[in-house]
Amino acid sequence: MSEIPLNEEIYINQLLALKDLEYITNIISYDNAKKYKYVIFATKKGTIKKTNIKEYLGSTRKTGLIALKVREDDELVY
Repeated sequence: MSEIPLNEEIYINQLLALKDLEYITNIISYDNAKKYKYVIFATKKGTIKKTNIKEYLGSTRKTGLIALKVREDDELVY
């Protein structure tokens, strides 16, 4: 992201507009992400989603992308 200043600490919520109960579970660099073909999400109650990583590369929207909608009684574990 070109919005990230060099040699300066900032909070992720300054870059992404997260809604209530939304949180980040993992961040990988663009260069590392290009090495992989898929991203896999798994919830505590057994929902699994496998997506081509190309779906997420290059997104610069401040609102981000919704990769997986998790039910209120469930949570992302992987």
